Amino acid sequence: MAHNGTISDTKQLSFQEMMMNEIWQNFMKCNATVLHKSYPSDGYLYCNATFDGYDCWDYARAGTRTYGTCPDFLKHQFGHHVGLPYKDCNIDGTWYRHPDSDRVWTNYSPCSDTEKVRRAENVLFVYFSGYSLSVVCLVISLLIFTCFRQLKCTRVTIHKHLFISYIITALLWISYYATSSFDPQVYINNPVWCRILHVLAQYATVCNYAWMFCEGFYLHTILVMTFTREKILLIICYLTGWGIPVIPSAIYSGLRSSNPVIDKNCWHKDTYLKYIFSGPIAVSLIVNFIFLINVLRILCSKVRSMNQQESNPIRQSLRATLILIPLLGVQCFAIPLRPDESDEYGQYIYDMISAFLASFQGFLVSLLFCFLNGEVLFLMKNQYVLVRRRMSRTETTGKSFIYSAVQQADANANRKKSIQLANQKIYCKPEFTGTTQPQQSEDQHYVLDQTTDV
Repeated sequence: MAHNGTISDTKQLSFQEMMMNEIWQNFMKCNATVLHKSYPSDGYLYCNATFDGYDCWDYARAGTRTYGTCPDFLKHQFGHHVGLPYKDCNIDGTWYRHPDSDRVWTNYSPCSDTEKVRRAENVLFVYFSGYSLSVVCLVISLLIFTCFRQLKCTRVTIHKHLFISYIITALLWISYYATSSFDPQVYINNPVWCRILHVLAQYATVCNYAWMFCEGFYLHTILVMTFTREKILLIICYLTGWGIPVIPSAIYSGLRSSNPVIDKNCWHKDTYLKYIFSGPIAVSLIVNFIFLINVLRILCSKVRSMNQQESNPIRQSLRATLILIPLLGVQCFAIPLRPDESDEYGQYIYDMISAFLASFQGFLVSLLFCFLNGEVLFLMKNQYVLVRRRMSRTETTGKSFIYSAVQQADANANRKKSIQLANQKIYCKPEFTGTTQPQQSEDQHYVLDQTTDV
């Protein structure tokens, strides 16, 4: 059926206002025309004329399918479409009912089969695949950090909390979009649990960036300050990483839940309240960028002093830069501004890049600081050798006593040698507890090893 409302007429209205305005106009026109028509008198069986809540449908012959037109508010929401909505008239002269709801049903899904929707699905696919891969790799990294006693130190503790924040953020956003984006009923009903899930996901995101800030803060502090109490630094990181994000989350929840205009649709739409979260995130990224510049300045000077015969000392500094960028989250500066709404393709490219950087960042950090780290690989290799030797000793239980004794003595000697090698190069240097005064050059040296080891 034709529509009186147009997109241009309602350009200044919100989506909900556009929808209600057009539905009212369609109903008034339908009531004045189609609903007052008499039943066809040609002897055939027909489904009655009806208004389905969106549009008007004329009498339809039994056993046929009738097509309508997509409402303008759906065109505005999903873009240009290629299909048409339809209703099926059963052979008994009744409209088709959906098997789940047992209500008369009109299929408007062709109105959402648009390029805009397919692009949104592609973006969600990148998010889901990236977050899933990151969660798996981060969990394995946490197990590795936890199992080896040589990896127990302040720096690795901060790494572990950063990894945990990645995991929580990924799981909450996957749960939020999986339960609300793909279920229209949840989206419309706006249940409390859905809004709580949204706030928790936002809180976890801020925590994630807060722990990136803690990584930069800790790295910068131990490089710049000669004497530092690492336990105090760790307490500061705990409060910053998990405590401070509670404040913007509480403010956001209170303001949005008290405003009925934006308290709907599971809080999917961005509002002016997004700056409550994006403000602290932007500040942390800017400070981390400053930390990165100063850390690189210090590392460059150390590379020159430690490698006098190095033909290209800048190469190591560049490698350190590439490793620190995902850890501190400063790759977000690559896409600072989103294109205008009129540039749909530009927005699509921006969303795809944002989805890739956000979802795969956890995987990249676990790869650089765990799976490809020289110290971690060294410990894993030694553990593998020890396990192989234990298995070898078990297989030789049935052999002669003299041969077993010789093999046992050889295995013990090799085991002591492996332990001595493992203790020569470990991931963590001794921490400053206040009873001793470490040299600044030692701290800077292990940071240099960390950032140039991959």
